[in-house]
Amino acid sequence: MKRLFLALAGIVSTIPGITVWQSGLGTPPDKSLLFGGVVEAFGALSLMLLWVNRTKIRSLTKSRVTKLSACLILLCFVLLSVYVWLFGLTVVKHDFRGTAYYPLWTSGDLVTMVKSADNSRYTAIEKYGIDEVNEAIHKMPNSSLAITTIILLLVYQAVFSTLIVAFGILGIHEESEL
Repeated sequence: MKRLFLALAGIVSTIPGITVWQSGLGTPPDKSLLFGGVVEAFGALSLMLLWVNRTKIRSLTKSRVTKLSACLILLCFVLLSVYVWLFGLTVVKHDFRGTAYYPLWTSGDLVTMVKSADNSRYTAIEKYGIDEVNEAIHKMPNSSLAITTIILLLVYQAVFSTLIVAFGILGIHEESEL
């Protein structure tokens, strides 16, 4: 079992980042390299932190390790839920007109467009067209999309990091010598 947990930690720390690089899975438009790279970097960092703290992890009781891993897995699902919600709010794909990457909050022309479209970002694309919506997005302060990307990135990488640490703690606790 110990090798299985360590293998899962290793897989979770490498495969998602590579998959994101190649496919853009669950990332905002044109952000797959950034998100994939961050997932890879934080995955490696998580494994290194586990390795550095392996003696302390091995000294934990089985009950403590079980509770800690269960909490991390629960946190992973909570973070995944938050990410799916944030992604749905910010990345709006219209079936025929294209995809818009909205900031978490709207201002200026964009807020007027969304409000006049029944407070629906999707309907704003339908009513005004993707080009006009994107133009309104780009008229907003640059910090709007930058902060949105940072928040999405933090939550996205935390989904994977919590899973890596959960599997890693279980594997290291059971492993007498790595």
